[in-house]
Amino acid sequence: MLLSIEETTESNAYTVHFDSTKNLLDYGIEEQAEIVAEFYSTDNPKYQDYIQSIQSTTN
Repeated sequence: MLLSIEETTESNAYTVHFDSTKNLLDYGIEEQAEIVAEFYSTDNPKYQDYIQSIQSTTN
């Protein structure tokens, strides 16, 4: 059984339960926005795969 590690990210408006087994599109639009905002405001490397997936679809 594969277990994932969940981590909670919280801003003023939304709480995101980070799950490394999820794709960015598995999250709701508000959670996606929070993930992108957190990445750019904190440069948190745990979101790098999500950001790369966005960048690869726009090139």
